[in-house]
Amino acid sequence: MTRKLISFDWAIKKILRSKANFVILEGFLSELLAKGLAQAKETLDVLKMDAAERWAYEQHQNQRHREASLYQSTYVLGEIKAKKETARNLKKLGVDVNTIAQATGLSIAEIDTL
Repeated sequence: MTRKLISFDWAIKKILRSKANFVILEGFLSELLAKGLAQAKETLDVLKMDAAERWAYEQHQNQRHREASLYQSTYVLGEIKAKKETARNLKKLGVDVNTIAQATGLSIAEIDTL
């Protein structure tokens, strides 16, 4: 076992002699560990909470998820409304339906109903 550790230590030192290799390895390890450590810390913080604090935390998280979902659905609806408005305007200008469909991503049937 000692022989393997010495070989590994020697190999790492040989690789890290080049400053470029050290910087790359340092960046890789920092990125790898930072994500996992932050998530582990948050999980541990939640596990340390008493029942009332955890319940309040979970309610807060659920509210954040609901707000994010609402925001996303509102954004999607607004995006669809904007596409339909654009299609309506292009249709009034006499642009071909196939061109409107290609430009807006709406189906020809949707454009015909406008």
